[in-house]
Order: sequence, then structure tokens, then C-alpha cells
Amino acid sequence: MVTPSLTRVDLPSTSNIGNMIGSDISLPEQGRLLDFTTRLPIVPFDDAGFTNADLSLYSCSVDDPIDIAINQTFEDKSRCQYILRQFTIRNNFQYKVFYSTKKKFTVACMEDKCEWRVHASRMNGAGIFKIKTYKEKHTCGMSWMKSDHRQASSKLASELVVNRIKQRMGLRPKDIIVAMQDKYNIVISYNKAWRAKEIAIDRTMRFERCFVALGQCVRSFQTSLRRVLAVDGTHLKGKYKGILFVATALDGDNHIFPVAFSIGESENSNNWNWFLTYLNDSLGNLPGLVIISDRHKSLIKEVPQVFQASIHGYCAYHIYRNLVDTFKDKSLEIYYWQAVKTCRRADFDKFMHHIELANPLVHAWLREIGYEKWASSHFPGKRFNLVTTNIIECINALFKEARKYPVTMLIETVRLKIQEMFCKRRESASSFVGPLTPWAEKQIKDLIPKARDVCCHAISRDEYYIVGDYNDTVKPMSFHVHVVSLK
Repeated sequence: MVTPSLTRVDLPSTSNIGNMIGSDISLPEQGRLLDFTTRLPIVPFDDAGFTNADLSLYSCSVDDPIDIAINQTFEDKSRCQYILRQFTIRNNFQYKVFYSTKKKFTVACMEDKCEWRVHASRMNGAGIFKIKTYKEKHTCGMSWMKSDHRQASSKLASELVVNRIKQRMGLRPKDIIVAMQDKYNIVISYNKAWRAKEIAIDRTMRFERCFVALGQCVRSFQTSLRRVLAVDGTHLKGKYKGILFVATALDGDNHIFPVAFSIGESENSNNWNWFLTYLNDSLGNLPGLVIISDRHKSLIKEVPQVFQASIHGYCAYHIYRNLVDTFKDKSLEIYYWQAVKTCRRADFDKFMHHIELANPLVHAWLREIGYEKWASSHFPGKRFNLVTTNIIECINALFKEARKYPVTMLIETVRLKIQEMFCKRRESASSFVGPLTPWAEKQIKDLIPKARDVCCHAISRDEYYIVGDYNDTVKPMSFHVHVVSLK
């Protein structure tokens, strides 16, 4: 048994995902191979903690001037709050938040009788914040001051060491405590230092995204499967949030066949473009390729842009759910699905006429989406009756528990599930008799009784003139006549 190879991966050079994904990449004939055995180096801090040389790694210098004034502007609210924290720490007093919304906030000195106060608000038409009111005179004493400053938050402490995190791993909370004491003469708690470390690591060493396609899956899709791919994304659960992007096909026995998957931070145009680009690179140029997806605005934009030679169809189930949510009308379900599945234009027009009579707004809404995107009779390519992305739901169920795992464990679980799936199918396939799979044989057997009621007259090797009725009950003297092409 050949071990599947990972054909493509893209990771940040200093990704902190358990230090299990390595950076040793080789380039075999089929894509790229990821070596899971190589680990990223870990350089621990020595017992001395911070040294004088480490001061250059601080995110801001101790001597940086910090001041505030009326009419002073900041790029956003967060920056304004950061400067205020720095200002109060360096001037040895604390403030409390008197009022705060997305558009404005007011802070005042911790001493109730003190007149010191700052009010800032967002400027019209921009995210820029401007100090509108500033009473700089203090009328309080220092008897209420404590060693642990109110504005010395975990986020502020993380800013102090973020550049250090970028260059070396192994930072300890007590190193952050020492750094805060050296720079601000403030002693923060161990818990606050620990949270600061977590914030700094999350900002600088956070996993971004990866793409995985097993070599055998890609080659099988290229050479042996129907060229229809369903793509969708599902949310990761538990502590580790993100999106699992999946591209799935159906094999010869109509079972789900995972082709590729990716993990990203969110479902947006940038991540969809990244996933589809790597998927396109892995599959190569496949004539007649069909991509089926829901109508997420990012997919509507990115699929035609990346797969320029493919045909993009929409999931009929998602369209139906949107129809019900928009018009609150389930009475048209039968006519809708008949319009989706029929292959004859005459029948499609009949079903759409029923919809128009019942609800003209629904008819206009479906027409605006584009019949060629969801109706089999108008679809310009071969989608082999795959009108929904429901096969993705099967994948979601298969990986339900794995979606709670950290990234490296999730990747390994997905790979193991696929391995077990193919092993079972290989054993099952060894018992097949004849050139067709059990599913394909059943499809043919179900059509034989209907085929007895029609007559086929050859026009050429690939075209036939069909006379008959495809209904289960044939009505005397009621026949349909049309031409079928096998090209």
C-alpha cells in the first residue's frame, strides 16, 4: 500500500501550532511533500531573563515621548486608548472609564474629586478619534496609588515583548514581570504576565492557514471520476476557531471522495481565493470541470476568477432555503424541485409557469439568479445530477469530533479517516463482479422497465431518435419525441 503524499502546504515560517509541522519541504513530481517529522527549533531563555541587549526588542523605547493635548487625533479608538494608558503610567496616576461606546469615550482620574478628564470622539465620516475635551490639571494626592497600575493591562504588557516573541521562543511570565518593572517601575501579577504572553504569542506566532491534498485523491479525480467538485466551508469548534474548507467529489459507487481540504481563519474572499488557487494548481487543467457551491458572495466572485475554464453551478438546496427565508413560502417546493431536476426545457417551462402563477415574485427571483446556475435543463456542462452540495454535509459529519482539535491533530485525524475509508472501499471493491459498481448496476436496473416503453431509432453512432413516454404509467397514444445525444 502506497502512503498518500501531501501535495501542497503553505505555512508561516514561524507558525506556532504545537511545533509539529516542519519546514523541510521537498518537491516530488506530484506537488509538494510535507515532512511531519521535522520540528521547528525552540530557543529557551536563560535563567538571567532579559539582558540589556533585549531592550532593543521592545515595541517602543523607554524614551519615546508620550503626551496628549486637545484636538490631538489618533488613527482609531484603540490607538487613542493605548496612548492614554502609556501617558497615565509614565505620569504615575490612574484613570477610570466614565463613558465608552464605539463612537466616543470619556475617562477621568481615579480620585473622585480630581478634575483631570479626557473626552474623545470619532470624527464624522472616518474612524479617526479626536480629543475634544482635556482638563490636564490634577487636584488629587497620591495616597491611593498601588504598585500594580490599573492601566498596566495584559494587552499593554504584550506590546512590550511582541518583538521579542517574533525572534525567540520560550518567554516566561517572570521575564515579562521584570520587563514591566524595568521600564515602568510597575509590578504586575503572575497571572497578568501569563495572559500577556498568550496575547503576544497569538499575535506573532498564530497559525494562519494550510492546504492539504492527498496525491492519490488528486490523481484519481484527474483520471477516473466524474469531474464535478462540491466546495464548501465548515466552522471549527472548541478553543481553536477557524474554517475547514473542503473540496469533495463522488466515486464510481456514488460515495463521497475527498479531494482536498484547507484550514483558514475565516470564510472570506482572500481565504477562498487562496484555497481555490492551490486546488487549481493541484488538479491542473481539466476540461469540462464543474464546481458546485452555495451562493456565498466570496465564492460567486472567486470561483470564476480562479477556475476560468470551469463551469460554476449553485447548490439547489441552498437556493431553496434562501427562497423560503425570503418569501416565507413552502408551497412551491414540489414545483421547484421538479424544475431543478428535469432535463427537458419543455417540462422546465411548465413547472416554472406553475411557480409564476402561484407567486410571481418567486418566479422573478429565480430568473434573476440565472436558470443556467441551478436548473439541469439549462446547465451548460455535465453535473451528473449533482444539484446540491449535500455531500459536504457527509464530510462534516465524518469530521465532527475532529473539528474540535488543534490544527496538527485535525490534519492527522482527517488523513487517518481518509485512509480508513479507502481501506474499507478497497476491500469492498474486491468483491465486485463485472465492470460496473453496485450503485451503477442498480441505476441501470431501475431504468430497464421504463426503457421497455420507448423505441430508439439510430440517427448516427452518437445520436438516437426516441419515441415513447418516460412516465411510470404509459398512457396509450401519449408519446414524447426527442433526440438524445451520447457525445
